[in-house]
Amino acid sequence: MKVLFQATLMELVRADAAHGYTLHDRPDCYVLSVRYGLSLAVLTVKRGGARRFSHIDAATSSLAALRARSHVTHA
Repeated sequence: MKVLFQATLMELVRADAAHGYTLHDRPDCYVLSVRYGLSLAVLTVKRGGARRFSHIDAATSSLAALRARSHVTHA
């Protein structure tokens, strides 16, 4: 799976190119994957590794702040 940084995600959202978001429930966090074009990528922090959200509300708030319009799935 590809990696996706916040800045790139913002560009994809502005271009209306991101068309699906999935929040993956892990034992201690939630991880966001984004579908765009034919690719699927995990939101990643600059120092490496997946961006971990401690609460589902934090992840959905982050997407709302980007004005992401696509449907969010919880897996």
